[in-house]
Amino acid sequence: LGSAVLELYAASGVHPRVKLMGMPDEFLPHGDARVQRAELGLDAAGLRRAGRGLLGEEAP
Repeated sequence: LGSAVLELYAASGVHPRVKLMGMPDEFLPHGDARVQRAELGLDAAGLRRAGRGLLGEEAP
């Protein structure tokens, strides 16, 4: 869905600031999913940092 939205923006001449985030296309060792998301920055704190980074804000 995200890539479709970005394609629509590009076709419309809109250029929002975005950061693509997701699971890497590589083997990840089995373990606690919460720990894996935190290590990849895909937990609540990581998403907050990414959003603030896009806004030019420093994380607390």
